[in-house]
Amino acid sequence: MNILKKIAGCFLIFIAGLLSIVALATLIEAVINFIKSSMTKDLPYLVALFIMVFFLALIVIYIVKLGLKLIKPKAIPEDSIDDIGS
Repeated sequence: MNILKKIAGCFLIFIAGLLSIVALATLIEAVINFIKSSMTKDLPYLVALFIMVFFLALIVIYIVKLGLKLIKPKAIPEDSIDDIGS
């Protein structure tokens, strides 16, 4: 079961990386098209894309945190020094 959690965590981090690369590439392409066209009709599209990328970034951050939580090994509880002496 532990190995499945680690594989799932790695898969989630991989998916989050792909989502972030695609989102940034789309955003860069939209900015380049806005600069080239110099028309006002592309401005609402650009603003909506910025908002979409922002929310996608929040989702990516959540997915990465979940993946790291699955990969991280569980801490082994240790006895305190007071318990050892008595």
